[in-house]
Amino acid sequence: MRATWRKVALGCALTKKQQRWWFTVVPRAVASTGIVKVRRRIQRVAVDVKPWMWLPLPTRHGWRVTVRLLEGRIPADYSQAAERLAHAWGVHAVRVSSPRPGRIVLAVTIRDPLVRLDTLPASGELLKVIVGKLETGGPWTIDFRAVPHWLNAGATQSGKSNLANALIVGLAPQPVALVGFDLKGGVEFAPYAPRLSALATNRAESVALLGDLVALMLDRMGLCRAGGARNIWQLPAALRPVPVVVLVDELAELYLMADKSEKDEIAKTSTACCGSPNSGERSASTCSCAGSGSAPTLAPVLPRCGLSARGGSAIGSTTPKPRP
Repeated sequence: MRATWRKVALGCALTKKQQRWWFTVVPRAVASTGIVKVRRRIQRVAVDVKPWMWLPLPTRHGWRVTVRLLEGRIPADYSQAAERLAHAWGVHAVRVSSPRPGRIVLAVTIRDPLVRLDTLPASGELLKVIVGKLETGGPWTIDFRAVPHWLNAGATQSGKSNLANALIVGLAPQPVALVGFDLKGGVEFAPYAPRLSALATNRAESVALLGDLVALMLDRMGLCRAGGARNIWQLPAALRPVPVVVLVDELAELYLMADKSEKDEIAKTSTACCGSPNSGERSASTCSCAGSGSAPTLAPVLPRCGLSARGGSAIGSTTPKPRP
């Protein structure tokens, strides 16, 4: 890798012209025999200088190496050249990160780690779930303590419901209350009904359940005031209530309106949805919402919701794949 780094960096336009002292050949005269007499001399010329590369360190799925940036270069230059670097080295992918100014780390993956997905281990920490594997081969962890509210948007069959199922499976062994809003008629969350504390399958049930959740948060905030705590995590373990995790599948269904008679119901839903994330963090009420293809419906609502983490699910192939 280091032996070919100069050639690869030059081909990927990652080098820089610098003035260096160099031995050059200067023609002097032409002899009568037609032979050109030359002499060697040292003079300053512009040469291509490669970035300095440290020794590569092996990883589970490849290796990583630190590179020092040349003057005028930024990490984005290497991100744009990542695909060219992968082809030059004959590997699956190259990913770029910058731990500090003037340095970048190239994480090289030899093979696709997502081809085979083994059984996911349990996280062992409260409100932390390992839901999958990253493209780098590391675990994909969702920590509701660090980031309490999540929004996952994407097209149909992009994996939004699979993520919700993985969250339920990972949270089921933990001492938390699970509340489901399955606006697909209950087909996604129905198998987990024995573990769920409550399940709403239509908007009428959702409005009532959202009202109960808001009342629960108000009671918990009163408990915090009485205990002189800013959130329930500062309360003694004996007084601390059980955390609540709310999972919503097809968030847009809560706001779709067939006629004006449903306007008041949607207004109540919107008020409860906007208030729950903003106040739920202190009362250990977290949520994960999934929605697809209804941006005009959600656009007026999402800016007011406290969904601090937003992700997107994409389909890798344009050809729909049948589900097993």
